[in-house]
Amino acid sequence: MQKKPSVQAIGIWVFCSLFAGAQTPASFEVSSAATGVRPVGVKVLAVSKSPYAVVANSGENSVSVFGVSSPPYLVQTLSGIPGPYGLAACGRTILVTSPADNSVSVLTFPEPPSGSAFAPGTLVGKIKTGPQPYAVSCGDFGVVANLGDNTLTVIDVATLTTRTVVEGVPGSRALTSIGILPRPVSPLGVDTAWVAGTEANIVTVVDLARGTVVRRIPLPQPTSVTQCEGSRTTTVCIASGGSVVAIDPSTYASVPSIQYTSVPGLQELGPAIAAPPYPNVALSSSPVSIWMTSATERPTNGDALLHVPGAVGLAVGSADSTYVLATSPSANRLISIRFVRPTESPQPPFTVTNAASYSPLPAAAGSLASLFFSTGAAQSAKASSLPLPTSLAGVTLRIGGTLSYVPPTGLTYSPSGSITVGLLFVGPSQINFQLPTGLAPSPYVQVQLTMPDGRTQLGIVTIGAASPGIFTISQDGIGQGSILNQDFSQNGSPQVLPGAKPASRGEVIHIYATGCGETTPTLAPGEPASASGNPLVITKLQPSITIGGQSARVLFSGLAPGFVGAWQIDAEVPQAVITGSVLPVIVSIGGQTSNTVTMAVQ
Repeated sequence: MQKKPSVQAIGIWVFCSLFAGAQTPASFEVSSAATGVRPVGVKVLAVSKSPYAVVANSGENSVSVFGVSSPPYLVQTLSGIPGPYGLAACGRTILVTSPADNSVSVLTFPEPPSGSAFAPGTLVGKIKTGPQPYAVSCGDFGVVANLGDNTLTVIDVATLTTRTVVEGVPGSRALTSIGILPRPVSPLGVDTAWVAGTEANIVTVVDLARGTVVRRIPLPQPTSVTQCEGSRTTTVCIASGGSVVAIDPSTYASVPSIQYTSVPGLQELGPAIAAPPYPNVALSSSPVSIWMTSATERPTNGDALLHVPGAVGLAVGSADSTYVLATSPSANRLISIRFVRPTESPQPPFTVTNAASYSPLPAAAGSLASLFFSTGAAQSAKASSLPLPTSLAGVTLRIGGTLSYVPPTGLTYSPSGSITVGLLFVGPSQINFQLPTGLAPSPYVQVQLTMPDGRTQLGIVTIGAASPGIFTISQDGIGQGSILNQDFSQNGSPQVLPGAKPASRGEVIHIYATGCGETTPTLAPGEPASASGNPLVITKLQPSITIGGQSARVLFSGLAPGFVGAWQIDAEVPQAVITGSVLPVIVSIGGQTSNTVTMAVQ
């Protein structure tokens, strides 16, 4: 039988100091450099210990070569390439498509002389292709997709000759519409090209050794193909109709477990970055967007961490995979996006923790949280009314919004779509607040802190379906839990906590926590649960409780009446539990486990 929760005040709304184990997420360092007119394609050229970037300036007959640093710096301009568009790196050779004159230009970059970091490249020749060659890629051979006649030109890079022309291969204007699956991982034992035909709604798989079509895979509006990163087996990822479809090349069947969905504006898909300690990064462009995810998480519409409006090109560093290069045709800029280790960040973003456990677990919608940062507040302030105020001591906090890089202005935060959160407490170095209800789970969500003098600071929070944290009497997330006995007396050992008493086996206890996730009904941000308990606000997810290692029967799980974000769980002390003053209590919900607190049982 469900028990109505207590309306008794329980004194759990004081939050403690910074959780020592909190980790700061990786941050961005973004810079740019001027290029030629309308830069489109970009590739990383690993010709020495220091990588270089080659950029196709489609509005003039040139390519630019940049040193990859912060910011990038121009080292060479090569002219005489009609309307360059797509690029492919074949070792020290760069292939450049020219849709304007149906050719591919071949650039070579020699070994730098002793003591030099870079040797200038040379235009060594051209190869005629079919009409409208846009995309190009490179494996054992160079591969060019000719949009004008649905053919694929296979090039012998060593001899600068055409090896074969494969018919019946629809192409695309997308820069990464050709993916090469190399011999070591290709089920056919030879290099295979996977070619996205956008208008034909098909991906064509070509055996490059024999010059034959081996498979046609119908997909809506495919634009980009790359080998998936983060998967345990070889998998091909295809940008298709706003989603990323993963294909097993041995069976040509889809792999739903790593399929990404609802990626806005997805046209170009870059390889993921998986260099520790960085998360995997799924990339798309038009505009360039970056999703930072774990190997098992899927980028979705709400997960974009950084936008670069107007950017179309895309390349990932080949040396240590800790930077991304993009081109901005409208601004004539090459943009460099570097991932900065937490220890290297000059001003790390603030930390958001569970207000009860002080754990940096994913936060949950509607839960109470603490943020630790120099807020600029001259003195502390507490909320004195409900719903919670959205400003205290001149400080406000927003969850959501978009971080964009617009050259040459730089990083810009847009609050569009964000929510101003309800604040419980603001001090010089700490903010206690409620995460808004209705937030969808997402690995990285922007948080903007606005200080009394108008300065702002950005941070990141991970939103999960649930994030259980049990409050404790010591207000540090450890020790005796904020647990009331069946008669609403404080649970605990009277020798340690004067006035407290143990619970008996079979009695019902009331555990106070936060982080239960969404509820029925859903309350507005900052709104308390009804003080009368009518209606009861029930958690959508059902928790499980262990006391002294024994499973406890849960009788009620919902918000504590009269409070904001406070989760009350009524559970029955198991008959089989041992007695003692420090029995461990753990709450689990939505795949997440709380901090371990203690209680007394007699």
